Amino acid sequence: MKLHAESHFRNIIMSTTRYSTAFAHVVSAGVCIWAIRAIRTSQQTLNFPLGSFGTFLVNSALGILRFGNPEFGGKMKSVYGHTLFISKCVGLPCVATQMCLRYGIQEETAYIHLGCTTLPIIAHIFKDKREKKLLDMVMLFNLISAVYFSYLNVNHYGLAMAISYTINHFIIGTDSTAFDTSVPSLDLFMYGCCFFYFFAVRTLLD
Repeated sequence: MKLHAESHFRNIIMSTTRYSTAFAHVVSAGVCIWAIRAIRTSQQTLNFPLGSFGTFLVNSALGILRFGNPEFGGKMKSVYGHTLFISKCVGLPCVATQMCLRYGIQEETAYIHLGCTTLPIIAHIFKDKREKKLLDMVMLFNLISAVYFSYLNVNHYGLAMAISYTINHFIIGTDSTAFDTSVPSLDLFMYGCCFFYFFAVRTLLD
């Protein structure tokens, strides 16, 4: 079953057009726009989350073209792959950094959450095979921090955000089919990101 799923995934990933994945990116882009508007119209100064939602919005827009355009989608493969990796690198750390600043943590300490994302990004630029392990380590650090500060400040949305992102990053992922089925994990990852956007906004505004 697993070999069949992996073979199926190789076949669909080589295909330029995949409308189910394009639709998942449409949904992700829509929720990103909502999240950006919610942050920008709030009474608080929240700059870092705009970087999180902004990178995911750019990636979602490219994903619509990548998987929904039969004529030019294949040419977007490399650009899309780079933006997806950058989005995964900075999405959660931007929110975790803003959480720390909100709860009165020293700026130097708060900025560590975002600063450590340079490690997997540099590895990605130089095509270092350790990029995935570095990304996992950075995400784990940020998740632990988000859970810790959410627990101390009784922010249930923050805990929900951490749980949703943990499932999305460590269980679903973007590199295969989901749970030995024919569903590409990238589709579920984009839908999972929508939960992350929602809980992130509620975490910072409530």
